[in-house]
Amino acid sequence: MPDDISRRKFLAGGGAAFGAVVLGGSASSLLAACGSSGSKSGGPGPAPNPNAGISNATPKMGGTLIVATEAEDNGFNPTVASWDVTGLMYGAAIFDTLTAVDVNGKVQPNLAQSVTPNAGATQFTITLRPGVKFHDGSALDANAVANSLIANVKSPQNGPALFNVADVKPSGAMTVTVTCKEAWPAFPYYLAYSIGTVMSPSMLAEPNSGNLKPIGTGPFVFKEWVPNDHLTVVRNPNYWRQGRPYLDQVTFRPIPDHQSRANALLAGDIDIMHTDDPQDAQSLPKKRSLVSITDLDNNATEREVHFYMINTAKPPFDDVRVRQALAYATDQNRVHSIIDVVNPVVKSPFSTKSPYYVDVDYPTYDPAKAKQLIAAYEHDKGPLRTFTLSTVTDAKDLARTTLVQAMWKEAGINCQVQQVEQSQYIVQALLGNYDVREWRQFSAADPDENYVWWSSLTASPIGALALNFARNKDPQIQAALEKGRTSLNQADRVAAYQEISRRFAADVPYVWLDQTVWLVSAKPTVMNFNNPTLPDGSPALRMTAGFINVGQIWLNK
Repeated sequence: MPDDISRRKFLAGGGAAFGAVVLGGSASSLLAACGSSGSKSGGPGPAPNPNAGISNATPKMGGTLIVATEAEDNGFNPTVASWDVTGLMYGAAIFDTLTAVDVNGKVQPNLAQSVTPNAGATQFTITLRPGVKFHDGSALDANAVANSLIANVKSPQNGPALFNVADVKPSGAMTVTVTCKEAWPAFPYYLAYSIGTVMSPSMLAEPNSGNLKPIGTGPFVFKEWVPNDHLTVVRNPNYWRQGRPYLDQVTFRPIPDHQSRANALLAGDIDIMHTDDPQDAQSLPKKRSLVSITDLDNNATEREVHFYMINTAKPPFDDVRVRQALAYATDQNRVHSIIDVVNPVVKSPFSTKSPYYVDVDYPTYDPAKAKQLIAAYEHDKGPLRTFTLSTVTDAKDLARTTLVQAMWKEAGINCQVQQVEQSQYIVQALLGNYDVREWRQFSAADPDENYVWWSSLTASPIGALALNFARNKDPQIQAALEKGRTSLNQADRVAAYQEISRRFAADVPYVWLDQTVWLVSAKPTVMNFNNPTLPDGSPALRMTAGFINVGQIWLNK
């Protein structure tokens, strides 16, 4: 299924991210549950052990890990490559981010020793750890970090996420000062994902080859990349986190078909994999030969929402009646019971356990109401054209989208289903070259991380790059985003994001389906894959949205 762009993509989501695009379809790097997570076709199966993937044993050094990912990415420089969850995993192996998210969803220092705001949260001082070196032997210093951040500010892809940045400059040999145009208390969260990825000066000096041969400070060093076959990285012997990593080598293998990925694990051809396939989330935890975890109960951050995204800049979808009709014609519970059996049904981007959640008047399944709205539209503007409903090249996503196509046809809405390879899927979304498409997005540790995806300021015309992929321009949403971004009062922020949920329910740029549940399954010899830690040893955010951090994994062989 299209991946999380939310914080995972351009910002991110491990987190983040950018949750992310979907960071795409999977674009980088980041859900709201209001329905049952149980299945009407037999239940979700045994719940994975909450302690699975966590080991307190003494790690063993050495060995090669083979990781299967859901897709391939298109490079390693996050200012130009469309990182999805695969890209974020590549990035976390080779690079470090300035901050990281902890097990409670709070931002903490990582490669930065500290990120200190002024009283008004309009300026941030980033203090770096001493003695850190890039893989090419050059030293991490303020100039390197400032240049990485400036590259993101100037990036056509990532720059819109940073338009609130007024200035980035070294303020000392090991300090960087970031000045914002207005208060931005959530800014440190952005440094936990791809925007906070620090690239070496030599990599930045080679804008084309630098995207193919990454140089970071991370636990592993780039060795070889054969696109659509494998990426191999080897242990960084000079990693600044002493004693890490444990593995000698990691090979990432993209296997887009979820069934082939699961079969490869069961056959022993790979060691660990992720999937968002609901049937795998039911069946693989039952396999005693595997160790499995899901992010179903990880409520430290908002998780990915699964939905159909509408291009609101393109007729007939610029008419709210058509968008509302699509929502009324979609039977979420039927999708849940037939396809997405473990995924909780949603009607907003915020989880019911989120402080930002509010119940909203989202259109519930009513095909008669859908027909009335279409009739009113056609009375005013003529026959509704047949449009394209797109998804990625996965059998389960095709089945889901074909089911939705049939529902819409029952309401008199005709569309053609189209499958698109995932990296192109992202590019099409960026440029607005689509009608309606299946999507995953909006995971976030802080809701401001979704500013760029929802803002009218990033809703460029069709043909121009836009991070607001739906190109939805709502003045009330924009006002709420500004309030949520700049307020230092948490009650005001809660009210702002609740207002955004209400506007989405009325404006319907997204036809919500459910909250994506991710599964990670591994051989029992793969240790500690769900136990990342921060530099001070405290626990970092555990698996969310399919992100696997290989830096803490060791093999018990």
